[in-house]
Amino acid sequence: APKASTHPQVKGSQAMNVISAIFALLGIVAFIVDLNLNGLYRSGFDYYSYLVLLAGNGISIVLLIFTILEFCIAVATANFWC
Repeated sequence: APKASTHPQVKGSQAMNVISAIFALLGIVAFIVDLNLNGLYRSGFDYYSYLVLLAGNGISIVLLIFTILEFCIAVATANFWC
């Protein structure tokens, strides 16, 4: 039979989920700022520079999606243990 989780373990897990949600929210803000600063509309770039910029923005968008997913999971898990 598995050992029942103790009260400090539950509180510690809930605290870590709240901390994870806070840092995920900071990550979301950072990726949005990054995407706004490195927009697709730049003048004076050649084709190769545009492709590099496009690839960087694509990676940032994928990471933004994963960070939003992390935030949703952390908030849902923190609310589940309340």
